[in-house]
Amino acid sequence: MLQIWREIGRRLDETEIRVDKLEKAGLIEWHDADGEKFWRRTMVGNELVVAKRLAGEEEEEGKTTPKRSKHAELTHSEEVALLMMARSNDEGVTADEVAKALQGTAPMAVLILILLREKNMATDSDEPDYGAGRKWVILRNGLEHLAERGLI
Repeated sequence: MLQIWREIGRRLDETEIRVDKLEKAGLIEWHDADGEKFWRRTMVGNELVVAKRLAGEEEEEGKTTPKRSKHAELTHSEEVALLMMARSNDEGVTADEVAKALQGTAPMAVLILILLREKNMATDSDEPDYGAGRKWVILRNGLEHLAERGLI
């Protein structure tokens, strides 16, 4: 049950209810092989999966489905800003640089950077900028987000 729960990423009690309903519908059964117990699909369950696949309602076996990510999805603009920070060699980027890359306004870029800070993916330093513009740098969560999606 724990393996099923981890795989589908729902609450454990919800997983138990779903498994119970699948068993009562005759789509899965408890199986014991070599002292190891596990759930497996019945022939009726297999027939249903094949029928759904042929109807285009389910992916074929072997095709990968997107894995659940540790970090929430970001907008394209947020990801662009993170990528800029990741490529800045720890020097950071200014809101003006982000605005230019996104062909937007400085206030829009500041908003994007603030949203990334609220998501704990980027931060601006507390160092004085001496009029050069505050530098924004990527944090660990931002790097993890990009890595999870194969962007770095």
